[in-house]
Amino acid sequence: MSLQKIAVDLVGTHEVPQHSLGELHIDELGNHFRYVQADGAVVKNLLYSLRPVTWQIEEYIKLATDPATAEVMMACASSKAIADNYYAWVFVGPGQVTLTAASDVVADAIIYGVNGNGTVDDAATACLLDGLTCPVAITFATEPTGTFYAIKPLGAIDLA
Repeated sequence: MSLQKIAVDLVGTHEVPQHSLGELHIDELGNHFRYVQADGAVVKNLLYSLRPVTWQIEEYIKLATDPATAEVMMACASSKAIADNYYAWVFVGPGQVTLTAASDVVADAIIYGVNGNGTVDDAATACLLDGLTCPVAITFATEPTGTFYAIKPLGAIDLA
């Protein structure tokens, strides 16, 4: 017997919750999504930290100011804008996701989060996005977004 939901609105946002916070949905392509609440406005195709206790998107992926206290952060990405305090499904991986790059990205490069703005890059910054890859090069000047693949749940590791 399957407990998978048959109809889930992955593109809409809700002022009143339609599902339990933190609920997991796996679509027919194997992409993983969680139902969360935005704590501040969420911009489409950017990376955010995700707090698993409250299931809120709190801020862009950021680097720790003190590496000794750095932690592995859960991350998520939204394919739509979400207003402050609204609810929606966001990508948490594994699977395929569209993200905004900070500059050109070389195909098959290791991917990093850019401090404080939610974009990704292949430049070795201090926030490694473990298990995330970009199979096709992105030319930022032509199109700043591209398709990325996560082989496991999205997470950022602070290397500073």
